[in-house]
Amino acid sequence: IAGPLSEHKVIVLMKESSFTSAPLSSFWDVVPISETQLAKNFLESGVEVIDREQVRDTIPESIVLSAIKGNVEDARNIGLKAGADIVIVGTAVSKLKKNNEKEGTKIVQVNISVKAVSALDSSLIAAKSDFATVTSEYELSAELEAFDVTSHKLADFLLPSFHRYWEE
Repeated sequence: IAGPLSEHKVIVLMKESSFTSAPLSSFWDVVPISETQLAKNFLESGVEVIDREQVRDTIPESIVLSAIKGNVEDARNIGLKAGADIVIVGTAVSKLKKNNEKEGTKIVQVNISVKAVSALDSSLIAAKSDFATVTSEYELSAELEAFDVTSHKLADFLLPSFHRYWEE
């Protein structure tokens, strides 16, 4: 264990598949858009977020991927090593739904699924999947906006769960 578990800290680790970026060899090679957006939403709400760079060298990729697949014990281990009492893991996928060449617009959909796990008692605090569909002239801007909208919806759902958990 890296240090004492501090209260009211979260870590967000997402596995993302984006149609606008190349496939990755390693989980740690890139910071996913969904992870950045969720962390930003939590920070704006006054929740302290531990950055993935702080744990990159202490947590094996296999443990993170196992936690993302639903292994609560591995999610707990991430929290203990990171010093976070809530671990948020999940997946995010973006895809081009429609390319309307006549109108010059692209329709992009983003799906994000997350689980919030208590590092203190290995329990699931909350879980949710959500999506957003955005139309834009440019694929990348549509994708970024869809990630932003979906992350916002998930943060709005998760934050009350965090506060209920911390009040217990």
